[in-house]
Amino acid sequence: MPGRNPSAAYHKFVGVIQQSLGVLTNDVLIVSRGGRHDIDVIHSLTLAGGAILLNEDGLQLSVGMQYAIVRTDKPGYGPYKVSTRAYDYAIRDAQGETLLAYHWHPYGLSSYSGPHLHIHGQDRGLSHKHHMPTGRIALERVIRSCVVELGAEARRDDWDKIVAFNEGRFVLYRSWSDEVPAAISDE
Repeated sequence: MPGRNPSAAYHKFVGVIQQSLGVLTNDVLIVSRGGRHDIDVIHSLTLAGGAILLNEDGLQLSVGMQYAIVRTDKPGYGPYKVSTRAYDYAIRDAQGETLLAYHWHPYGLSSYSGPHLHIHGQDRGLSHKHHMPTGRIALERVIRSCVVELGAEARRDDWDKIVAFNEGRFVLYRSWSDEVPAAISDE
């Protein structure tokens, strides 16, 4: 989200994420020191209370993100914006063991830097060490899956509109996409 100064860009960015997470929880986001105003520094963002309980089976969603506040001269996108630098969204069982995790950590030590999914099922031939490519995953897409696929109870009747609107904002202001555009006609 664009902002007139670093703090405004931060508050717009976090406000959208907080609103989307509000579909599932009352919990608030916490950020690393300087994360509300320091530019060109990677900051961390997570939920204060830890993982979100999704359903009566004890499934949980944990959310972690890294971002930077950056200057931009792209018209309508600044002069400041927040740019996601990494994410870790994980579905965990009642004991807190990871079942699957959406990752993107281009600056880490891993040999795989693109957006990917880890499926934890070693007893069935899968290893958490496998990187299954996903393309870039918006947090809102994960939240939608939690409600629709995992039976998480939405806290609001208009949850679907909130998630769709905020995912649209993400698509509009993201810095990059790995989606392949529709074929372009020669006409």
